[in-house]
Amino acid sequence: MANESSKDLSAKHQKWEQESAKIRKVQISLDFPDAADILLRTLAAREHKAPSSMIREILGMPSSPPKRARIGVSFNDEELEQLGRRYDVDPNDKAEIRRQLTQEVTSVLSTAQTLDDSNAVEVDNGSLDEKLNVGAMKDLQAVSDGIHEKFQLALASRDQDIDE
Repeated sequence: MANESSKDLSAKHQKWEQESAKIRKVQISLDFPDAADILLRTLAAREHKAPSSMIREILGMPSSPPKRARIGVSFNDEELEQLGRRYDVDPNDKAEIRRQLTQEVTSVLSTAQTLDDSNAVEVDNGSLDEKLNVGAMKDLQAVSDGIHEKFQLALASRDQDIDE
């Protein structure tokens, strides 16, 4: 019986090693000119993909759809302390900090979207969809600047609400 258990463990270990070899990957950091970077990120967002998935698609390599939309942000201990004070929670309660900051960011983005819907910034020659489909970098930058302006207004609005 001990011999069978040893064989099972050996087979599992061998299978694990084979699987481990399959998942090892090398990450390569890429630097693109600003215009290409903006277009790549914009197209990826429009396709509901990560920029890395768009690059894999451009290169003709397979990519799997994201299992869930997720954006990672790194915070050091001092920043976690600051967030803990901001949200009036224990800085070690990362789950609650995550919940609170997700709620805050979602609120700011929602405000930015509301501003975008009510104060549409017009850019020469067509809609945002047309510009992105054509890939006109100059117009894309103008659209990006308009969105950035609304984003800044949304942040200012949020900051004003916090101060009150």
